[in-house]
Amino acid sequence: MVSSSVSCQTLKTRVRKKHRRSFKSNLNRRSRRKSSLLRYYSTIRFKPKADALCAGITVVDIIGMEWTPVSSPATEVAEWHKQEQVAYWKSRALSLEYENQMLIRHLRNVYAKQTEDYANYVKEQGQIEDAPVEAETGPVGRKRREEMDKLYGKKASKIMGMETAVQLNYDLHLEDAGKLAHWPHTPLNLRFDA
Repeated sequence: MVSSSVSCQTLKTRVRKKHRRSFKSNLNRRSRRKSSLLRYYSTIRFKPKADALCAGITVVDIIGMEWTPVSSPATEVAEWHKQEQVAYWKSRALSLEYENQMLIRHLRNVYAKQTEDYANYVKEQGQIEDAPVEAETGPVGRKRREEMDKLYGKKASKIMGMETAVQLNYDLHLEDAGKLAHWPHTPLNLRFDA
């Protein structure tokens, strides 16, 4: 008796599983039909409108047209652009100051080496006795800086930088090629006050 009830129980579960499978497959089939019908109805509904839009299209030649922006840039964009410009020029000024310091250091080293070489040359020639050499204690460019401030005023550092850049280009391009030309040593007297 027990065995028949177990078999009956297993039969019930098998039947339930079979019905579940068929219900699921029918449900999937119904949903596919429904979605395809919805697609069909939406194409019927929107196709005439799309056809009407396409019929109203005209071709325009844009070669002779002028472009104007739809709206002016926002104030935030303009403010951001100003901040970026300020940051760029500040970094540019810092890099130029650093480059100027490097050039001054290089020029000091070159000048010191030349004077040392000349002293050694003169000593070899026997023209000079051993004498203690005193190095210059003050800043090298202070006198020149004061002269430039008198000549150019507030823009002295900018003009000194331009003169240094021109001198470096001259040294780089002309002295290396062996085409030495006379270089004017007169400073420019530019006035930016007016």
